Amino acid sequence: MNEWKDEKMVTAGKKAQITRLKNLGKVEEARKLEDTLMNHVEMPKPAPPTMELRELRIKYDVPCPAFQDQFNSLPWVEKYRPVSLLTLVGPVAPYLRAYVKTGSFPLALVFYGDYGQGKTAGARAFIRDYYVNAKVFKGSATFMDVLHSVGWMPEYEGCWSPVLQVDATVTSDVEVIRDRVQTFMRVRAMWNDKGAKLKKFILFDEADRLNYASQGVLRSLLEKYPGTVTMYTTNRIEGLDPAIVSRAAGGVFEFRKPEKEALTEHLQGILRWECKSLQGNIVEEIAVASQSVREAVGRLQQEAAVGEY
Repeated sequence: MNEWKDEKMVTAGKKAQITRLKNLGKVEEARKLEDTLMNHVEMPKPAPPTMELRELRIKYDVPCPAFQDQFNSLPWVEKYRPVSLLTLVGPVAPYLRAYVKTGSFPLALVFYGDYGQGKTAGARAFIRDYYVNAKVFKGSATFMDVLHSVGWMPEYEGCWSPVLQVDATVTSDVEVIRDRVQTFMRVRAMWNDKGAKLKKFILFDEADRLNYASQGVLRSLLEKYPGTVTMYTTNRIEGLDPAIVSRAAGGVFEFRKPEKEALTEHLQGILRWECKSLQGNIVEEIAVASQSVREAVGRLQQEAAVGEY
């Protein structure tokens, strides 16, 4: 109990000091002190979803842009990064496809799991498919096109981008987050050709890097601006404010390594596109031995290169 009291006193003292520094105009010192708050606030770990996702197959007719030229020199992990939910492998994909087709999903979505399992790619593909399905962007558009206002359908040409992406490893300062996020949320919404209001998206990469103060600001904005969906990708769900995770109920997905059969089929599809083949059970062995989709694709390119000699 005494330790708990000491912890609360340290936190309260720091908050008071932050307020004093801001009143004195010492914004940089206040920001640095805010960054240390996470070291003194013991946030309870949110319980991950207990329900296992089923392996589903649903009809999905959202146009998917073609893979890039098989003769280019990009590493395969970049060339075959999912650009649409059609090419996203794993049990989470069908649920996200259903969200896109119905247009009904929570105002916050949390994608967590180990490195290389497709969290960021899945988030980008979800946003891209949402707007292509709503016929706001052309079927050939990618997420980067949506982000940079390229590839609009003719009736939407010249509109502002409906997506904001924030890399928390680069930007986590509470003032910057408040200014960028709140300004974006205040911008008026857009409508589709049927008069239905469309959602806007803010994607936070490496969201666990956001400090305590920044997450507090986000928590207060979630319900104030319901026209904006916030998405969080993280390797450590315990680094997110439990209140944010709670508001994402129904939209919290753990990205895991796909089943052997699904990953093998994905790797064989890449080989077919590259007009290459591997002898024996090498593809199956890669699917079993690799710890993530990214690692599997990287090993596949390695074996394909060796097989040419």
